Amino acid sequence: MTRSRRVLPKYTDFVKEQCRSIFGSQRRLADQSMLTRQTVSKFLNGGAIDWENFHDLCDLLDIEDWANISTSEAAGH
Repeated sequence: MTRSRRVLPKYTDFVKEQCRSIFGSQRRLADQSMLTRQTVSKFLNGGAIDWENFHDLCDLLDIEDWANISTSEAAGH
């Protein structure tokens, strides 16, 4: 079972703009989500992060259609 998701490359600009418009900075998003700035940075740049963290960040960024902007990442990849 896959536990990680990543933002597809063609949507990274979209999620970064959502972050800027709602939170102003990665640090504020990290503080609000109680995740590290490194995890938030990975998310915004298309790196694989844990599914629950991915979903929480999408919720905070008002991204309802998370399934269409992302792909699953097999464990260990």
